[in-house]
Parts: sequence; C-alpha cells; structure tokens
Amino acid sequence: MNIQVTIPVSTQTIVDTFNTALEVGSGYWLSKIDWGHIGDIAENYHERYEYLSNAIEDDDDQWKLHLTDDDGKRHVMNQQKLWAGLHLMAKDYPRHFSDMINDNGDAITADVFLQCVLLGDVVYDG
Repeated sequence: MNIQVTIPVSTQTIVDTFNTALEVGSGYWLSKIDWGHIGDIAENYHERYEYLSNAIEDDDDQWKLHLTDDDGKRHVMNQQKLWAGLHLMAKDYPRHFSDMINDNGDAITADVFLQCVLLGDVVYDG
C-alpha cells in the first residue's frame, strides 16, 4: 500500500535551487536561457530571483522561460512543468528532494531539480 503525502516547498527553496542550477549545477549541459520579456535584468541575480518568486507566488500560469541545452534543443520551464518536476523529484529522487527541502542541497541537487523540471527525468550525468 502507498500513502500519498503533500509536502510544502517554499518559493524561496524553488528559486534558490533554480539559481544554484544556473550558477553551478547544470552548466555542463545547459547553454542558454531566454528570459523573454525581462531580458537583460536576468543577469542580475536579485531581479531574476524576484521575477521568478513573483511568478510562482502569483500562480501565474502564463510565465515561461526557454532554456537551451548544448545540443541546441529548447526546453520550456513554466508553472505546470515546475510542479510536475517537483513531483517527479520527490517520487524518483527522494534523497535529493529531501536535501532540497531541508536546505541541504548542493549543485547536484539543483541539477537533478532542473533536469526533472525541464526534461522529465535525469538524463545528463555531471
């Protein structure tokens, strides 16, 4: 028998993990990020953090980011893929998920998170 449990994940945890993936976790397979309408401010960590935090907290299902891997394939990150990726991470990578929600994550945790969100599984092994 399996029992489903809901675990809250704070916006801050999601944004911190995403930024860690961008800064140190996923650079070996991720080559470009298109921030769309926020453009150049995406280079500023604080503005990028604020944008993503607001999008998540507002339950704005219209936001999306386009990320390109080293093979030139574009991947979309949006509200739906974020929730699906978190669910997958909790189910299939519970150690990394636990590290993330307990503020014990690292670059590998962040990479697993981003791959779950963008790719629907861990495809790349850093």
